[in-house]
Amino acid sequence: MKDHTQTRLEFTWLFLATPKHLPHVAPVVLRTNAATEEEARAEFSGWNMVFAAKIRSQMRCHITFFNDENRTGLTLEVEAVEGGFHA
Repeated sequence: MKDHTQTRLEFTWLFLATPKHLPHVAPVVLRTNAATEEEARAEFSGWNMVFAAKIRSQMRCHITFFNDENRTGLTLEVEAVEGGFHA
């Protein structure tokens, strides 16, 4: 049986935010990596935040090489994992 390490799926979370003690200043963008929105918000307890985006941090990447001379191609599919890429 092939060994498999389960990785926790994380996302990059973006929020527009203002410090709670300065509510009338222009908002800034806060960015963090977390599995859930609750975890992401917990990292910024001193901020008033509005959700802006959820971006998948770990995703598959398809790379295709094609040789016009002999009409051959090669496609690689890799998945980003912590510490590098896994093909």
